[in-house]
Amino acid sequence: PPPPVWQSWCSDATAAPLFRLGWAPDLASSTILLRVRGRPAGAVSVGFASTAQAMSPADVYVASVDCSNGGSVAVSDRTNSGYLVPSVDSTQAATVLSGSCTNGVMEVIFRRPFTTGDGVDVTLAAGAGVNVIWALHDTLSPLATHSATQRGGSATPLVLVPLPGSCALKIGR
Repeated sequence: PPPPVWQSWCSDATAAPLFRLGWAPDLASSTILLRVRGRPAGAVSVGFASTAQAMSPADVYVASVDCSNGGSVAVSDRTNSGYLVPSVDSTQAATVLSGSCTNGVMEVIFRRPFTTGDGVDVTLAAGAGVNVIWALHDTLSPLATHSATQRGGSATPLVLVPLPGSCALKIGR
């Protein structure tokens, strides 16, 4: 199969550290590839919310790479119903494809169906808009809440279309 064509979105340039989301819809398999990237101490999370820049309700995925101990990669499918640490879904819809840590930047790539069948997950569709939220967490176990500068969201829905695009991941400056 041909390589995925990635679309991407970067967080607000005034936030530190910053976050990057990449996506590549795969229409043939009715799935979407998601790539999250940031400079967390513990984990990176991305969520799909019903309201722009609102933390809940949201379908959230927490991604981590154990950078100091062999590079173990994990993604946890969660739901957020308030201003709390997201709870783990009973059904896990994410499939980890890869993860890495390079110069303090964590990147995790995973696949998720457009429709998961889980009532708390948001249905995604190529060509449709979705509100995105994100956060960086200082610890993974237990999952730490984020600070005011370690979170954000898209002001308008991002459209999940299979078109090329890019943005630079700006770290710290």
